[in-house]
Order: sequence, then structure tokens, then C-alpha cells
Amino acid sequence: DDGSSSSSRSRCGYHQKQQEEEEEGLLSLLSEEQMALFVRDGILVVENALTDEELEDISEKGLYSTLREEYGVDVNDLESTGHALQSLSSTNGSGGVLDIFFPDWKLKLATHSKLFQMTCQLW
Repeated sequence: DDGSSSSSRSRCGYHQKQQEEEEEGLLSLLSEEQMALFVRDGILVVENALTDEELEDISEKGLYSTLREEYGVDVNDLESTGHALQSLSSTNGSGGVLDIFFPDWKLKLATHSKLFQMTCQLW
């Protein structure tokens, strides 16, 4: 036995760096319990991952504005305008995924350092 199977996770790329950082006393954003929940359930809800200001910036100035200005969807009047959401989904609205790819607010969210670090921990 060359020992590679017992500690392969701790020696590969990110996990080796993570282990080194933890040994140096740097804090991980997610606990072992949270990571285990993600492995078990395939999803993880992290309370307060973003500040109220960050959420407002992303929702009010980002998603809501994009939906209203570019697609004619008013989140405060979905009864009248919600039908336009169907055209934004490659699955015709099922699954809750909107195909909105390039707005600045979405890039800002995708590259948010705290969220990126959490994602790396889960890999």
C-alpha cells in the first residue's frame, strides 16, 4: 500500500491548500457539519452568507431591474407580467432556472469572494 488512498483528498490541489491554511489558523467559512450536509443532501443553505446590502444590490438593482427593463417582468405584478418568464427558461419555466447570462450583477455574485470560498470548500 502506497498510502495514496487514505489521504488522497487532503493531498489534492485545493484540499491540500485548505488543510495548510487551517493548520496556519485561518478560518474556514463552512463547518465540517455544513460540508457533510452538502455531501448528504446535495444542497446547502448558508444563512447570512451575504449582507443585507449585498442582497439588496443583487435583487433590487440586479435581478429585478434586469427582469423589468429587459424582459418586461415586474416582480411586484407577476399575475400580469409573469408569463414573460417562460421565454427566459430553456425548460419553459420548470426548475426555476432563468437563462440570464451576462448582467454585471450576476458576474459580481458569481465572483463574490465569500461565496467562491464556500464553493471551493465544497469541492
